[in-house]
Amino acid sequence: EEALHQLNCYQVVVDTHAMVCVTDDVGTIVRANGKFATMVGSTPNELIGKSYASIDARRFTRTFWDEMKDLLRRGEIWHGEVCVRDRNGLSRWIDTTIVPYTDIRQQVVQLISVGTDITAKKRYEAELVNAARRDQLTGLPNRFLFTARLDHAIRRAQRDDEYRFAVLFLDFDRFKEVNDTLGHDVGDLLLQEIAGRLSNELEADDSVETQIEGNSVGRFGGDEFVALLSPVTDDLAAIAAAERLLASFSETFRLGSHEVHSTPSIGIAFSDAHYGAAEEVIRDADAAMYEAKRAGKACLRVYSPDMIISAGPEMPAR
Repeated sequence: EEALHQLNCYQVVVDTHAMVCVTDDVGTIVRANGKFATMVGSTPNELIGKSYASIDARRFTRTFWDEMKDLLRRGEIWHGEVCVRDRNGLSRWIDTTIVPYTDIRQQVVQLISVGTDITAKKRYEAELVNAARRDQLTGLPNRFLFTARLDHAIRRAQRDDEYRFAVLFLDFDRFKEVNDTLGHDVGDLLLQEIAGRLSNELEADDSVETQIEGNSVGRFGGDEFVALLSPVTDDLAAIAAAERLLASFSETFRLGSHEVHSTPSIGIAFSDAHYGAAEEVIRDADAAMYEAKRAGKACLRVYSPDMIISAGPEMPAR
């Protein structure tokens, strides 16, 4: 009787401070405490009889689950992070310890999971990662994230002869003048509006950190923006897209009580077998952009090998 009383006390302590979920050997939930049920937006009784897979957030590969199951089948304890989905479809992260419960034949008959909610911690970590990869003013990918995506495009082009991409390097005229005459707040508004127009015109979706397909727009600092067009059918299609983009900036920006006109000089570099790193493509697109500035601004130029030499130490001030 005393042992039973102690066991009940232990259960109260665990149920108060941790989430508990018990499944049978095929993953059907046979018990869940209130904290676990609340986290997934359910009740303990509603969870009983459901497959654990029904609340899995699908964040891990089959290999991850297979390795976990192999460990548990051997009677060993597993510890790690799992992610479940609540009733609203939101992901909830759990720091979990799973203990296999065996019968007298040493066969695993139940899996006892005890965990704590670490969703807030994971969100904070994601925010830190996002801050390291994003331009804080515009929310666009910064140089780090943009070059990572461009490196992926280069590797794909090396594997696939039919895949092509283009990189645009854009430098906006009159930005310094806006900053000096209207103030940095208006200058910041201009940069945000430029970022929005670029993303809209190129139909870029840069909300996903792991995006590896589609167009992407980034900001390197100041009034320097870059764009990855991926894939492009051919060079002419990329040039046509850049011309449409250039034309879109003929429209004046309305920034509070101010109207500002700012157009880009655009340099274009196309995918090529000799490119081995993102910075090489960016360098060439940048050189082409300087040629566009020399040509009178508000225009575009396609990179050619002689531009690197001509754009050396005599690059004009922006």
